[in-house]
Amino acid sequence: MNPEILFMVLSVLMFVVVLVSIRVVPQGHKYLVERLGVYHEVKGPGLHFIMPFIDRVKAKIPISEQVSETKKHEYLMQDNDKINLKIKVFYLVDSPRLYVYGVKNPDKAISHFVCEDLKKVLYSMYAYQFGESIYDIEKKVFDNIAEVSKAWGIQVSRVSVEKV
Repeated sequence: MNPEILFMVLSVLMFVVVLVSIRVVPQGHKYLVERLGVYHEVKGPGLHFIMPFIDRVKAKIPISEQVSETKKHEYLMQDNDKINLKIKVFYLVDSPRLYVYGVKNPDKAISHFVCEDLKKVLYSMYAYQFGESIYDIEKKVFDNIAEVSKAWGIQVSRVSVEKV
């Protein structure tokens, strides 16, 4: 084989390998990198090199504040009155590793937990108490979700209850 052709093929191959190994992580994101299918490290914003064909980016995680919003639900109060509410949970990703591996679908987990917790809180109240104790409701739900979400790598910043 001609040495010039061999050199060209090797040059193109090396160029492709270098391109595959460069990752640019945008501002406001972190990339979770796995090496041979096992957690390796978290890359922050900037230019990074990963080992081609051995490392792969498992997840691209936004680190800015996110919102998990529940659908409209009907809740039963202690006096059998019904109330329709939507809940918004504002959170930040505290640990990308736990966020990816701690729970399969963080938004769905947050939404489900908040709805179940709100059922318990509201069932212990009467309908006439709702308007004057909305802050207490938000505080109770916030405290409960903040404690549980630590295991998911999530830091809850606030909870908002909206009457529909």
